[in-house]
Amino acid sequence: MSISSIPAPQEDRPKPRFIFLEKSSVIDAYESYGKEGFAHLLTGGYVSNSTEQAKRPYEQEKRFLSEVDLSKGLILVSVQSIIRTMAVDHNSPKRERKEYMYYTTEWEAKNWLGNTIRHIHETEGKFTQQTRQIMTRLNPQTGEHIQDYHMGSPRDAYTVLWDKKKANELLTSEKVFGEDSLNVTNLNEV
Repeated sequence: MSISSIPAPQEDRPKPRFIFLEKSSVIDAYESYGKEGFAHLLTGGYVSNSTEQAKRPYEQEKRFLSEVDLSKGLILVSVQSIIRTMAVDHNSPKRERKEYMYYTTEWEAKNWLGNTIRHIHETEGKFTQQTRQIMTRLNPQTGEHIQDYHMGSPRDAYTVLWDKKKANELLTSEKVFGEDSLNVTNLNEV
């Protein structure tokens, strides 16, 4: 079957006003490959454990958000856990330790058929960052040293500094995740 070069009319659906739509830790992990020069590994047929850890959650999150039909109701968000931790700030020249937090949320919405769809968004505020390192090799024909960037070890990176007010807001504010969401967190279960 061939597809025509004339584009068919598309129905514009409103995108959810949802904080995870444009920026989240899942997107940070995915984009870290591009920032280090390894974006081709995510789009090509290359499969490894580290690329799957970045690619699969990214695709699942985008699929969930594309299936949401706001005419059927809001996105219900429930905070499952908030974790407070000390970690190294890799952007600091002295590699200082700072206090961070990250949290897990569960999303629930309706699709265009009115069916319930769910997504668990793990570790917002923490992501696996791909790194690179210089490797030197010898060109056997010329005897010259050639330096290339190779994939380094992935590391945990944190984006949300610990803030007790922010943690309380995540648990109690109704629209903290965006205008098209509703926070339904049960405080007794977090």
